[in-house]
Amino acid sequence: MNNEQLVVHPCGIINAHSTMYHHEAVSNVLLLIEQIYSLLHACKPQHLIYNSNCNALHEVMSCQIKFFDGISMCSDAFNHQTKHKASDTLCHNHCDMKAYPELLDEDGGYYFNSSIAEQINVWFGAFHNICHEMTPVKYKFFLDRMIIQRNRVTLATLHAQGKRPYHPCFT
Repeated sequence: MNNEQLVVHPCGIINAHSTMYHHEAVSNVLLLIEQIYSLLHACKPQHLIYNSNCNALHEVMSCQIKFFDGISMCSDAFNHQTKHKASDTLCHNHCDMKAYPELLDEDGGYYFNSSIAEQINVWFGAFHNICHEMTPVKYKFFLDRMIIQRNRVTLATLHAQGKRPYHPCFT
């Protein structure tokens, strides 16, 4: 069973994807993030929001992965409230989005939808039956084309709403 992992910006633009075989291992997700943001001209994110970031932060700290120094590792708001143990103090002290004032608006809400990746997974899941019988090359090509098309629509929608998404490293 394949498991497609998406890296999504808060505005809904899909930055990257990777196929993981059998299951989503936190160590593989960390490796994916490190590979993506180690590319030439890539800019490491200030915040990494991932539903299993409590486990990821434990791994980063236990393995002393220096790449993640300076990156806050939050769980999306819904997952943090419903799926993490109250006894995990590392998680509650470092993975709660409310601990980072720069992510909050004046009313204490979030500047963006922290569950956008989960919502995009629903869109992405609609292609599962189409892709099930494809060869790996056709599968990757198809998903790449669908992501490009979705990103174009998302960008056009954002511009129509008067929003101007940008990458802070290039401005």
